Amino acid sequence: MKNDQPQENTLRFLLRTLAVLCGVSKGALALLTQGGLELVVDRLLSTSSSICSVEAAGILTQLTNPQSAFIRLNHVEPIISRLLDLIDQCKSGDSLLLATAALNNVTLQHPNGVDIMYRNDVIRRFISAYNRENCATIFVQEQIVTAFSRLAARHLDRQMVEQNSIPVLLEFLSLTHPVHADYCRRIRYKAAVCIGTLANSEVGLKALYDNNGYCFSLVFNFS
Repeated sequence: MKNDQPQENTLRFLLRTLAVLCGVSKGALALLTQGGLELVVDRLLSTSSSICSVEAAGILTQLTNPQSAFIRLNHVEPIISRLLDLIDQCKSGDSLLLATAALNNVTLQHPNGVDIMYRNDVIRRFISAYNRENCATIFVQEQIVTAFSRLAARHLDRQMVEQNSIPVLLEFLSLTHPVHADYCRRIRYKAAVCIGTLANSEVGLKALYDNNGYCFSLVFNFS
């Protein structure tokens, strides 16, 4: 038992190193050539160490990057379910970013990915994680608004309203950061588009009004 922690830390850093290497094409292709995808997925799905599973999610994020598309996963449901379980457990912005980014990339690959994500209660779980201490970073906020935008595009407006996504989206409209101005601009834009989509339905429009309707005017004056 005394050796468990050092072994876990060693594996964690090895996985993190692999994630860095997979950030470039040569590294990702080398891992895949050696059959590394199975190792990554097995480590992600393993419940023996959530810390190492999160690091495996970081590798998966690189491999499923939409701009590179090194792999295309077929059986995504257990992966989506596991990533959401990890999101429930994350206690830092860094770990939450790895899990949410992997989730967004994986769901983008599959035609039913967004529906699977929704069936696994993603809205409530994202908001709960976002409200957790030390988890609400700029990078996490971008992942959340990306997921919410996809849900809104699937006409899940009533569900998004019922699960209190509107206050979060309105909060994102006024997001600023002294260093990450470009990220904030992107988040504000995505939030505005998402709110505009929700406003196309009666339930969405009413929810916007109920959540201090004057904020809604920001969407149409957004620049």
